[in-house]
Amino acid sequence: MADFDDYAKVELGDKRLSDRLPRLLGQLAGDPGASILEACMDPYQAKAAYRFTGNDSVTTDAITEITHDVTIKSINDAAPPILLIPQDTTIFNYSNLKATQGLGSIGARWTDAGIMAHSAIAIGEMGVIYGLVAQKLWIRPPDMKGNAKPRNRQPIEEKESNKWVETVEKIGATFPESTMVVHVCDREGDIYELFCRAASEGIHYLCRKSHNRRVKSESGDEVLEDFVKGLPVADSITVKVPRDSHTGRVARDAVIEIKYGKCQIKKPSILPTDNHLPKSIEVYIVSATEVDPPQGQEKIFWELIM
Repeated sequence: MADFDDYAKVELGDKRLSDRLPRLLGQLAGDPGASILEACMDPYQAKAAYRFTGNDSVTTDAITEITHDVTIKSINDAAPPILLIPQDTTIFNYSNLKATQGLGSIGARWTDAGIMAHSAIAIGEMGVIYGLVAQKLWIRPPDMKGNAKPRNRQPIEEKESNKWVETVEKIGATFPESTMVVHVCDREGDIYELFCRAASEGIHYLCRKSHNRRVKSESGDEVLEDFVKGLPVADSITVKVPRDSHTGRVARDAVIEIKYGKCQIKKPSILPTDNHLPKSIEVYIVSATEVDPPQGQEKIFWELIM
């Protein structure tokens, strides 16, 4: 079982609460998929766990901060040559808890209610997981529904998507100089402000492309899709594709063509003109496309920005 002794340092205003936290974390870590009663293996211990989580002095910020410190310490001790920091958003759906107060909107229906969480973990070579390095929890206000268009023109600091930039800023340069740190984002992280911040601070990132942006290249002004089409094939590799019964994907050996190139992504016209962002930012584009997929099978296709 993991050692949670460092969590006794959390300031919760009551030493009894601080002493209980490591014990509770050890119980929950023993079987992460279990209920609190199952993990505690005792109704009295489970009741104590519920009292602990219901105490107003127990805050997520206090626990997240010590988690960040513990994870950073283990990374610094190991000094891995490469460290991946994937970040993503999780939705905690409590729609069935009709009497619960303080929940926010999480879906298209007004009855969909819960909590949003954006988390970043640190992963080393060979899949070594060092732990959580950042997390933000928030409640979406009801008035966010139906206001997507006005929000597009707001400064990034006023938008929910700022979670990507905030996470990069929070983690900062807290790792050994010998460690190459790469932030990993899905399509939702395809944000011009994030690319600008990373470039200005020398931060490495890898993001799956979402937007067909305007770019400047040696060929002139064009859209990103046309720029990638014009790139030469740099190499071909064969990868094993596992079967996926949910999508109907068959297991196969897929030949993947790799392309890559450098271009200047232009600042989106929808962004405010007074936000002091550069008019363009230099990025690399990597494309991976399957050659001749089996009939009836969707081809593997990835485009990454870095």
